[in-house]
Amino acid sequence: MNILIIHRKKGDPVEDFANLIKEKLEKDGNHVDMLSREDDLNMPNLSSSMGSLKEFVIKKDSENNYDRIYTFDWSLAFPLLIPHKVLKDKHFCFFYDIETSGGRSEILQKISGNIMKDHLFVRTDELKNKFPKAKLYKDED
Repeated sequence: MNILIIHRKKGDPVEDFANLIKEKLEKDGNHVDMLSREDDLNMPNLSSSMGSLKEFVIKKDSENNYDRIYTFDWSLAFPLLIPHKVLKDKHFCFFYDIETSGGRSEILQKISGNIMKDHLFVRTDELKNKFPKAKLYKDED
């Protein structure tokens, strides 16, 4: 399979997790391209990626015909879901941790997770409880 992984930024724990997934996928014979929204795409936050990230991913997919596109955070999934969901069958998202700020981030994570449904992977039991249709993924999987 031909796979695209997009994570937030280089040097954070989510990148480490994305690298783990990339290694497992490549070990199984898949080709994986991996990009950082902040460092590789120069989109430092959700606001800067609204519209731009969707355009980039659609263009990259048309050039490479990805079988799967994995985003590693709600803030990466959200621009591909709003105002309409693109790449429906091939877009999957990993939620690494739960937003607990009680503010906009928590609300947008909830919206993204509910739209993703069974195309969502979560790392903790707490996230699984919050998003019951998601698949629980632990490091030993």
